[in-house]
Amino acid sequence: MLFVKKTIRDLFFLIGVLFFSSFCYPKTEWIRNLPPDAASNKSDRIKKNPIPLGIYLRPSEKKSPMKSLSHHYEWTESIYISKGNQFTKEYREKNESPDETKFKIISGKGNYKQQGVWVLFETNSIQKIECSPEKTKWKTEDWKKTNLCSHSPDSVSFSHSLLYHYKTEDQSLAPMQYESGYTESSFGIVWESKEPYKEDILFKKARDKFTKKEFQPHVYYYGRLD
Repeated sequence: MLFVKKTIRDLFFLIGVLFFSSFCYPKTEWIRNLPPDAASNKSDRIKKNPIPLGIYLRPSEKKSPMKSLSHHYEWTESIYISKGNQFTKEYREKNESPDETKFKIISGKGNYKQQGVWVLFETNSIQKIECSPEKTKWKTEDWKKTNLCSHSPDSVSFSHSLLYHYKTEDQSLAPMQYESGYTESSFGIVWESKEPYKEDILFKKARDKFTKKEFQPHVYYYGRLD
């Protein structure tokens, strides 16, 4: 009898945990795929107008750890869209201290698909570079555009998919979940949206909130033509 009561109690506890989890944590699986045709047709504002080729830049600011005057941190991030539905996503970082200056480049390549206002970026290879070059080199060259490291490792296979929302008014791409340098965090637009692929009030408020953040902005703005 006691065993039966304990089993029933454990069963109700498990049901409660599952209900609580499903209520508090929104399902995010849909941000790895494009929407079904039926869903996308409701807001297919750019079906016949693909996103412009060229570079999309994420806003960034210089940072100094603990307001240090001798330690400076800078980063830049971009998505370069080219012909043939190909793209290159690049993260660059400069970490400068009195002792040394470290540079990091993370570059991913793959293909993208667009359906209406939704753009799915599917990365299939990645390249990571880190080094501490001589000061004379990085003082004379633009670290945001050139590889200051003496080596360039081969690309390795890497599978990563993430859905973005394209807004024609300001030509911006907003990821549904925060990600930088292919490191994801469990917060972003999808976490405050009610239904997959639905551009309702909640979605629009979440998009405005996260794209306007000064720190860790969830957006890329169109920079120039290809």
